[in-house]
Amino acid sequence: MIRAVRDKSNAVMCHGDSWTNNFLFKYEENRPVDAKIIDFQLTRCASPVLDVVFFIYACTDQVLREKYYDELLQYYYEVLSARIREL
Repeated sequence: MIRAVRDKSNAVMCHGDSWTNNFLFKYEENRPVDAKIIDFQLTRCASPVLDVVFFIYACTDQVLREKYYDELLQYYYEVLSARIREL
């Protein structure tokens, strides 16, 4: 991860404070149908690894991470890849 953070060739705009309080959700019939990100004070150009890992650690407990960490990263990768292909 340290190398990924230092490698500026893969830098993107990162939120910098990606945790649940900075996401607003719209619900329909008790299910989230949309989300908005707020609070861009810490936005910077950096590795996307920072936002992903910060979100996982800030928004989950140790038990969940130990059980699902690899699956969470795999899901993130699959969704990101699909969105990029759509572009």
